Amino acid sequence: MRYGNGMGAEVKPIYGKDMGYGNSLGAPYHSLIYGKATYFVKIHTLPIYWIGMANRPISIPYCYCGSNVEKVDKRLLEIKPPSVISRVPRSIEHHLKFWKATEYRNWLFFYSLPCMKDVLDDEYYQHYALLVGGIVLLSGRSISPEQLDMAGNLLIHFVEMFDAYYGARYVLMNQHMLLHLRKSVMDHGPLWSSSLFVFEDWNGDISSYFHGTQHIASQIMTAVVSHQQLPQLINKMPSGNAKDIILQLQGQHQSSKGTHLKDDFYAIGALKRGISETNSFEDDLQAFLGIESLSFVKYFTRLQVGAPVFHSRLYKRTSKRNTFTVAYRRDGSPSISYGQIEVFFKAPVPSKTSCGAVVVPMSKAKQDICHRHTLLGIPVSHIIALHRPNRNIFVIVPLEDIIDVCVYMEFSDSRVNYAAHFPNHLEKD
Repeated sequence: MRYGNGMGAEVKPIYGKDMGYGNSLGAPYHSLIYGKATYFVKIHTLPIYWIGMANRPISIPYCYCGSNVEKVDKRLLEIKPPSVISRVPRSIEHHLKFWKATEYRNWLFFYSLPCMKDVLDDEYYQHYALLVGGIVLLSGRSISPEQLDMAGNLLIHFVEMFDAYYGARYVLMNQHMLLHLRKSVMDHGPLWSSSLFVFEDWNGDISSYFHGTQHIASQIMTAVVSHQQLPQLINKMPSGNAKDIILQLQGQHQSSKGTHLKDDFYAIGALKRGISETNSFEDDLQAFLGIESLSFVKYFTRLQVGAPVFHSRLYKRTSKRNTFTVAYRRDGSPSISYGQIEVFFKAPVPSKTSCGAVVVPMSKAKQDICHRHTLLGIPVSHIIALHRPNRNIFVIVPLEDIIDVCVYMEFSDSRVNYAAHFPNHLEKD
């Protein structure tokens, strides 16, 4: 851009920050206002206000709960996320300043409401639930017009009330950007389609592309070009151990899908007759299959459905993960039930339900994760309050009726547990 002081004056360039519009600026019919997606920025200041790690608003002490940070940490560290979440939760008190962007996202989507329940003041808790509900709705794999309107209303109400709860001085650009998310999703798709988490992850990789302080740009360029040429070089390699090792180092190693059961279902690991633990579900399984003996029934502890892998409770190789709490449909009902997979089975019976899962059901608790809003209804619907599983009751669920794995949260100081649905599985950590 250039400017002049008058007719015939020297035209001088204007130097400033590149706004990043690139070549799209000159595209026909391109709109500078609606042609760019609004990125979802993490609201990381709220937990800082709550626990007092920074200058919190002194005039509104009700949001401060720093004296209970140990209780929140205890709950957070008791959570065992499923294996699709790459990082286990880390302490707020000791590690909050080291959290990655995806850790803030997981805190927002899954952990924050259960961990802060009965800790954060109820009005602030209900206000924060508006943010959680709105962002989760806009992060779904598919979004209906009703969900889009609901999310927009939740975020508008959250921003409108922010200054009343936290003070006008804390209504910053991050909060204002929330008002544009509904329009951005309508124009450009769900939030994950314009997410910057992957770029933040790549920024961490760049640090390993150079050494020292000399010619950093050329070092990075050389490393990036070499990295881009690797697939072509690997394809030219003959098959063998060397190629397998390189593929493993690149994370491209695909383990065997195991024993094919049907359609896209594969049993991972050995199929065994009988299991070591007491089979208290034998009567239920025998009645379901309609056979006199279970001697020919084989059991396995992991199931792969396409790319996702489900575990059972009897899979003992992981202790800090819970990939066996699932949502499922029972007896063809459209309603969703919740439970924990005890074990998978394969039975030699001439029926379409020859493969399934033995599930310990969990009944829904009467209370919701947050109160119903007078105008907006229930803000958060993806986190379900549950009673603890009763391991004396079992249901048999066909494999095709298993919907998805859930983030299960069980706290030692609460009788109510929670299961959270993933908004989508397209955005990775």
